[in-house]
Amino acid sequence: MSKYKDRTATTRYFLLMHIVDSLPPGIDKDELRDNARRAWPDEAQIMDDVFILHQARLNASEIFSGAHVIIADGGRRYEAWTKLRTAQQRMSSHQSDKPEHAVSGPCCHTILFGTVDEHTWFQMENNSLEDWVYHLVDFIKYKATGKNQGPYGSSAHTDRNPLRIITTRRIDGQLVELD
Repeated sequence: MSKYKDRTATTRYFLLMHIVDSLPPGIDKDELRDNARRAWPDEAQIMDDVFILHQARLNASEIFSGAHVIIADGGRRYEAWTKLRTAQQRMSSHQSDKPEHAVSGPCCHTILFGTVDEHTWFQMENNSLEDWVYHLVDFIKYKATGKNQGPYGSSAHTDRNPLRIITTRRIDGQLVELD
């Protein structure tokens, strides 16, 4: 999916470290750096596909804190991510026009994704559905605070208030890439 298919793992890592270094206070940067060093290939690919987008880099703190993100991409990222080796179909409470999938790993914990209105949505979850007790605790925190619980904090960007990243525009009936 990435525009830069020849990126090496080292290049991806340094891009991610640059993003981490630019995060505002509030996220444990040392923990994120340590986990990023151990990122699994599929979660690294998703982060690469997300953080190549300027608007995503500007909102990295919210994204790592569990923001519900809609990328206006015509569903292209969803289609690519469902083909990742470790992507597993799973259910969730989120609205999705196509089946939801998840990719897990040490950096992002769980990246849940689907589509809505022909666009890719995703969010990083603090605990996977398989860790149902901890997932339930995160759900209770969400209900109490109204904030999604991500791997490095919490975010007010929920399904009802998503973070929107515009990458395409419809011109003469065709989706045109902006970023």
